Amino acid sequence: MSTMVQWGTWHPSDSNNAKNAKGGTYRARTLDRWAWHPSRALSRRSDLFESSYSFVHSVGPRNDAIHCRGSVGGFLVPRISLTDFVSVVSASGTPKATRVANAKNRGPYNPAFDFYKPLRDRIVETHKNGNPRTSLNKILVSLSDPKKQSAYPEIISGYAKWWGKKTLQWISPPSAVFSAHGVDVSINPEVGLEIQQIPHLVKLHFKAEKLSKRRVDLITTLMETALAPRCQTQTVMGVLDVRRSKLFTFGPGVPHISGVIDAELAYVAALWPKV
Repeated sequence: MSTMVQWGTWHPSDSNNAKNAKGGTYRARTLDRWAWHPSRALSRRSDLFESSYSFVHSVGPRNDAIHCRGSVGGFLVPRISLTDFVSVVSASGTPKATRVANAKNRGPYNPAFDFYKPLRDRIVETHKNGNPRTSLNKILVSLSDPKKQSAYPEIISGYAKWWGKKTLQWISPPSAVFSAHGVDVSINPEVGLEIQQIPHLVKLHFKAEKLSKRRVDLITTLMETALAPRCQTQTVMGVLDVRRSKLFTFGPGVPHISGVIDAELAYVAALWPKV
């Protein structure tokens, strides 16, 4: 269960909390732990978010469901997954509003309707148990869904190709929530791996659609901002286009990326009560 929080924005100039700004950790009365992102993310990457509007905080067990978490002034606080947020940002016009509405009205997460869950679980289990990449193929014999039978072999082949001869060791990936404008974005990398002894946190992109640079920048920037305070300094944030065996990692200096994310979350916050 996620920690209950006291919602609102915070700025280092806040007289009640400014004394904690240099340390970068904000502890409120109603929560166990907050990690204020400038304490680490900004020390590593100079182009990320200004500290005047956003929070990142630790969460409990993984849950990618779209839901509302707590309330502010009588209104429910929306939470969306990173995947859905990126989908909203990538659209425009009426389709953009439709994606917000779909995210709001989808209902609780149901594993039965998660097309990639069995394969995602197999990948995690393989790394946790230290099994070879060939063990990924074992899932194929248990498939009865024709669509999975068609899609999974290509995905497994792409993942195995990316794996190659790399030395991989499992590490447990942390989760976090990025919050701005009263909207939560859940950040849940599926895979944590030491790759050639360098820690990586990786989101898995299974879909056939090719990852655009815009999507890569959004995903890796939010991962860097939300997760860096909980990781070793050298941890690399990335998203893997599994079918194409291509790992994209965070790089600083993306023009206006923080402004784009801020504006898009403001858009979601404004539209949420109306759809």
